[in-house]
Amino acid sequence: MLAQLLSLVPFLLPLATALPTTTNHTLVPRFNPNYVDPVRGSCKTKHLINEWQFHNGVDRICNHLFRPADKPAVDTVGVASTRSVVFTIDVPAYDNNKPLRMVYEIKVENNLAYTEMRVNESECRRGFTDVLNESFLGINYCVVDGTEDVLFQGGTFERAMTFQGNQPGKQIFDVRLRRDQYPE
Repeated sequence: MLAQLLSLVPFLLPLATALPTTTNHTLVPRFNPNYVDPVRGSCKTKHLINEWQFHNGVDRICNHLFRPADKPAVDTVGVASTRSVVFTIDVPAYDNNKPLRMVYEIKVENNLAYTEMRVNESECRRGFTDVLNESFLGINYCVVDGTEDVLFQGGTFERAMTFQGNQPGKQIFDVRLRRDQYPE
């Protein structure tokens, strides 16, 4: 049997050498279109929001949710596995103060068909702030060369939660540029 296989080697060698060579490709994540130099954390674009503008957006969202101007204040807001809380707000860009559309989202995920949880104002502020605090240089934020200015690109913070019947799940806070805001 081995002799028969070895006798086929001269016929198979031309096939093996005729195979096309492969090329390595680096894939860029969908919501991280390579704005940032991942090695140094240096901003490749300044058309992002700075840290102060990020926190200003968090204040606007949480104030609107829990202290709306035209309604009485509320203690908690319901977030369901089938219905996330999503806000899109205009925030001035660092480079030219033109508005960037930023999406702030709170959602829950688990294995149950339906889950609802309540979020209070403190959790709203802490969750969105953790998006920035738990982010990574060169991925979620960058530093403008020659300054100490931090620009935020977007990110997600996930907190482990236990739902009905001790079902594991997570509470997710996500902040990102709206899809049509990415430069070509």
